[in-house]
This record gives sequence, C-alpha cells and structure tokens, in this order.
Amino acid sequence: MLRSHDTCITSQKQSIQERLSCRIVTGSDQDIRTLRQVNATIFPISYHDKFYKDLGAACGDLACRAVFILLDDRDIIGTFSCRFESPPPIVDTAESLTTCTYVMTFGVLAKYRLLGVGEWMWERLMGMYEGGTGLMVLHVQVGNSSALRFYKRRGFVERIVVKDYYRRLTPPDAVLLTRNSI
Repeated sequence: MLRSHDTCITSQKQSIQERLSCRIVTGSDQDIRTLRQVNATIFPISYHDKFYKDLGAACGDLACRAVFILLDDRDIIGTFSCRFESPPPIVDTAESLTTCTYVMTFGVLAKYRLLGVGEWMWERLMGMYEGGTGLMVLHVQVGNSSALRFYKRRGFVERIVVKDYYRRLTPPDAVLLTRNSI
C-alpha cells in the first residue's frame, strides 16, 4: 500500500516525465556552447575541446551523438552522449564483437534527480541504440554509489577498476562496467 508521501512522489515523477522531450545536439556553435555549459554543471570533470569537436563533426551520425533532455521544450535538464568504438580488451565476448556502444556521458541536473528523469533518459538512449552493437561500456568514478546502483539495476556488471582514469578528480579511479545484449 502506498503512503501519501509515496503517492506524491509518484505523481511528481509522472508529471515531470510527461513534460520531457529529446533534442539531438547539432554541430552548431550555439549547441556546442550550451552542451559545454550543461556538462560543466552536471559533471565533476571538464571535457576537452576534442570531445566537443568530435560530437559536432558527427552530430547527425548515430556513431557519435549527444542528446539534450528538455523540460517543457525549453529548459535543458540533462544530457547523454554515446559513440561506437572497439570493445575494451578485458571484455570476453562469445561473439567476436568489433564494436561496442560507449556511453560517454549520462547526467541530470541535481534538482531533477530522483524524479524519474534518468529512467526516462535511459529508455530514450536504449531506443536509439537498441540492436546496435550487442555490448555497452561505460566508466563510473569509484565512490559514486548512486551511479553504480543506477547502472547495475539496468544490467551492467562491474569488470575492473581502472587506476588513475580521472586526472583531476579524487578519487581518480573509475569502475569499468559492461552490459551485454543491447
């Protein structure tokens, strides 16, 4: 039985999710500037120019794409970006995969977390990449228990800890996670 507090939270999540939409980041200077600002607000690291240049160059290509998550078709409250790349050498695959989907970024502004936005975003990401490469790969900073929980609930498995993955963060290590059968 749901308590009134649980009902209120469920109602708030549904209300937010009904107001969300996606927009693919174009290669325009304005989109790239906006993506830089959103990423700087969400993530504890800053991405190099090459990251944004690559996204801008391949903006229409599923192989490397970033997506804005909009609230009321106006306010950007989250973003994710993925690319196709070779699987990491530590990953044993039954089939000899030559490509995996690497989740480069996946984040929601702090005030919209725990409202179902991440779940909604995940469904959109899977819709774009479903049936793609058969393997998804991503890194999560050691100690980020909420992100690790989020991905494990979606079928990801911890593979290894990559020492000194992040140069300017403490702790600098990252957990490499994989998920089979997109």
